[in-house]
Amino acid sequence: MKKGKSPQKLLSRQELLEATGLSSKALKQYEEAGYVAAAEVKDGVKYYTEETSELIQAMTRCLGRCANLQEAHHIALQGLAQKERRGREAESAQLQFIDPTKVKLHTRFEGLLRIDEDLAENLSADMAVGGYFHSQPIVLATWPGQEEPVLIDGHTRLRAATKAGVPKIPYVVEKFRDIDGALEYVAKVQTQRRPTDDWVRYQLICEIDSLMDRGGDRRSEQAKSKSSQEPIETKYANSAERTAALTGTSPATVKRARRINRDGWPSLLEAMQNREMTITQAEKAIAEKAKTGPITEEELQVEENKKPMVQLTDANFEVLEQLDETVHYHVNKAVRMYIRGLQKMGRLPKE
Repeated sequence: MKKGKSPQKLLSRQELLEATGLSSKALKQYEEAGYVAAAEVKDGVKYYTEETSELIQAMTRCLGRCANLQEAHHIALQGLAQKERRGREAESAQLQFIDPTKVKLHTRFEGLLRIDEDLAENLSADMAVGGYFHSQPIVLATWPGQEEPVLIDGHTRLRAATKAGVPKIPYVVEKFRDIDGALEYVAKVQTQRRPTDDWVRYQLICEIDSLMDRGGDRRSEQAKSKSSQEPIETKYANSAERTAALTGTSPATVKRARRINRDGWPSLLEAMQNREMTITQAEKAIAEKAKTGPITEEELQVEENKKPMVQLTDANFEVLEQLDETVHYHVNKAVRMYIRGLQKMGRLPKE
């Protein structure tokens, strides 16, 4: 007898409702929108696959951070695809071990997300006592032109292990088609780890946009051969779709984040950072503010006066130097952000 894939278990409509916790009215809405369909109808009874049940549950989890059902469906599909991929990776992964002080870093991935210092400190304390959990390997990567494996995921764990004096930590090596493939992997992993954190999602979108401006990776060989105004060919129809695919969100969320980045003001961003406001809520606040006119320089000055002055003490310099970049690099990045803010206010011409 020829071996093949086991037939899927089918769920009746009632079984599907019980498994997903969905109401009959909501299921009808899903079906009418084309997001859910019965696998077969027998004796007047609809039957659904287990994959359909899983999709519905994923969409339900996504609805809390999405503006509508379409966005929830888009994100749920991406999340399930990532889950399947990670499952395959877990089955095939063969761990190796490395001295954490020997791990090679790459600037493109060091700055993708800021390290949570409190988390790193707590992890370091745990590792100093209990060692490193082998179920959480760091991820190194190679791609054409980058033959030596470099760290793309696990910077917080690496810092914690180094501080704790852990002699060896587990790692896996992934091979990618190019650096953008590695970037896509990391962005999706980060969003899957923080599925409800809009502030992290916003940071990722802004970081991806800044690294891959005007439709592609401007640091690649392809980019260097084109003028600054020429688009870089990608597999996506536009930059919003590209960034959405990289960050595990939807094009609509990317556009909202871009508007926040362009028109937002300090207290709005602070509310997002404190998890008091979502991307959708922040974008709506900007839209409401636009009805009464742009934010004035007087209002911006009030916002600025609320901020404490930054004092670059010896301790500050020491911390900056420990971030594996020169102090000049961090100051230069801060100046670029300040210039971008002045451009938003119209006090400097846009480049």
